[in-house]
Amino acid sequence: YFYGFGNGILFKALLQNKNHQHIVVFEKDIEIIWIMFHILDFSSELQSARLMILENDKLQAQDYTELCSSKPFFQFSRIYFLELMSHYYERFHEDILGLNKKLAENFKNSIVSHGNDPLDALQGIEQFVYNLPQMITHPSYKELLSKRKGISDTAIIVSTGPSLTKQLPLLKKYASKATIFCADSAYPILAKHNIKPDYVCMLERSEFTAEFFNHDFGEFDKDI
Repeated sequence: YFYGFGNGILFKALLQNKNHQHIVVFEKDIEIIWIMFHILDFSSELQSARLMILENDKLQAQDYTELCSSKPFFQFSRIYFLELMSHYYERFHEDILGLNKKLAENFKNSIVSHGNDPLDALQGIEQFVYNLPQMITHPSYKELLSKRKGISDTAIIVSTGPSLTKQLPLLKKYASKATIFCADSAYPILAKHNIKPDYVCMLERSEFTAEFFNHDFGEFDKDI
């Protein structure tokens, strides 16, 4: 990826290397390109899309999305780097920073849309199917919202950490005046100190964290 076309000689030389599948050049001055195309012949490189010249002032949001999500640009997004064609283009630093930000954001969005781990995605599908009977026979998220919405104006989120033990007396004092959301790892600590949360949440899906739900606190578990 280059900012600036310049005299085009650099790209003509780089494209002699057959390993360079694509060179993407962003240029805001279309007149420079028009002049150099009358001096150097890039017809074969343009036809095969080995050289791609984009007028960055005319690019729309969809253009960035299509570029960053298509092959082979998406597959090599981890090594994306925007290079200046020459020191001359440093005068356009604000435009370069803006262009670089848009490309980086679109590459990031494309990566996130594909997920971060295929094994994690398969685990999610497996657990979703496994939990379908409970999802069908138990109250839905929509029902939960309709029954619990507006019960409290204040929420307290409790997680584990060195500061939790210090805050337990204060939490116990205000527990009846707020809705308490606690992490699965914090629930045994709250139960030990007789502080009853309203919701126990789990974000992880590993066997290790699932062990937190094997605790049986008897009547204390009721209505959570």
